[in-house]
Amino acid sequence: MGDELNKYGVVERDAFGHLRLGEIEFGRMVRHHLSARLVQLGLKFTMIDKDLGYELRCADPIPFDAEYTRNLGYGAVKFLLSPESDKYGAIISFLEGKMVPLKFEDMINPKTQRMRPRLVDVKSETYEVARRFMIRLERGDFEHPDRLEKLAAAVKMTPEQFRDRFEYVV
Repeated sequence: MGDELNKYGVVERDAFGHLRLGEIEFGRMVRHHLSARLVQLGLKFTMIDKDLGYELRCADPIPFDAEYTRNLGYGAVKFLLSPESDKYGAIISFLEGKMVPLKFEDMINPKTQRMRPRLVDVKSETYEVARRFMIRLERGDFEHPDRLEKLAAAVKMTPEQFRDRFEYVV
């Protein structure tokens, strides 16, 4: 994989051995791989890769973004003004609908010195809303031959090829 990535920039690793993704020309890599796949599908297209920076950051936030970041800022200031801020460093997060400071030392696995994963609450209403708006493959897509055939045809595969390539995601 390293040799493959080196075609798209200088591949370096951080102190934990993770790829420094900022060093990879990600847009060019995606364009290259997507171009090859679309040619296989017989689709004609024109594509350019563009690194979004200033243009994207200048986009107006949606109301959710404004509310969420305002609330995080409020929580951060509230924490910094509290006696607790003299005792430990923290990030502000929302747990069960409440703003709480999470201690840095509680977030780091002492054995690996890496951030512990914070799992998504799949029983929350926020997750329920996000899940209902997702477009995703479902078990039924593989159990109903007519659905499987339509999905496979859309990407110019046989149903068997589609199953081999994508069934693991469900």
